[in-house]
Parts: sequence; structure tokens; C-alpha cells
Amino acid sequence: MFEPLPDHKLPQDAPAFARKLNVYRTMAHNAELLRAWAPLRAHVVLGGALTEAQKEIVILRTGYHWGSAYERAHHVVRGRLAGLSDARIARTAKASEEWGVADEDTALMAATDALLTHGRLSEAELKALDPALVLDIMATIGFYTTLAFIVNSFETPIDSDIAMEGVPQ
Repeated sequence: MFEPLPDHKLPQDAPAFARKLNVYRTMAHNAELLRAWAPLRAHVVLGGALTEAQKEIVILRTGYHWGSAYERAHHVVRGRLAGLSDARIARTAKASEEWGVADEDTALMAATDALLTHGRLSEAELKALDPALVLDIMATIGFYTTLAFIVNSFETPIDSDIAMEGVPQ
């Protein structure tokens, strides 16, 4: 229904990031949403309190939760660039009883699961996290949940420069 728009059909005032990824080319069907998305994207993707590695753990787990091959493929690549090993990336696609030793990654994944399943964090989940990170974790999950809704609903193709080969499932 909503295929990624080619350059000549993108809104003239489309943010530069919209030209780079199919998910934003798809979002460009609603030019007002795309423009409004830019400041939140700047905070979640380019800023915020989470380190790049922490951000990628949360995004990969969110993509796993929503069954988003698009987000998983893109963020396996970004996760590796952020220093995540393939073992850490693969762990984000496992059931919680398979995570192994409790560490920062498991706290981030447990928080992600709790928010996506129950819409809230328990006292124990909150205590396991740095308080400075909690709101950015929530914003990141919400941001990437919306993107997963888009790519899953419209079967947005994975961008050609992202290879599925070697992507841990």
C-alpha cells in the first residue's frame, strides 16, 4: 500500500535522513509526520543518555519482539558498529531463560520486554537500571515500535545496502 517513495516524490522539505532509508521513504507518505519525526529522531538516534551499545541492545530486542526483520537487519549492522559481538546480538533474540548471566544487557532486555508486554516497569526492573537511562529507554522503544509498525504493516523492503547474510536470528 505505502511503498518507499523515490527521490522525485519525496516532499521538497523532507529531512535529509528521509532519503537514506526505506522506512522514512515510506513514512514520507505523511509529510507532516515525517517533519514532526525529525526532532525526536535527533534525540533518540543521535543523542540521549544511552550509549550506542545500550541503544542497540534495546532496539534489537524491540525489533525481535515485533518480528521486524527490517529493524533486526539494520541494527545488527549498527550494533556491530557500536562494538556488539555477534554473541551479544544473538542474545537479543533469545527467550529470557536463555540469556545466561545477569548483566547490563539482560537488564536492558528485561526492561524492554516489560514495557512491550505490560506497558510498565516493575520496581525491580527500575532498580536494575541507571535512573538517567529510563526515560531514554522508553523513548527508544516507542520510537522503534512505531518504525516496526510501519515496516511490518507495509512490508517495507530492507535497504539494498544492508545484507541479511550473517545476521544472527
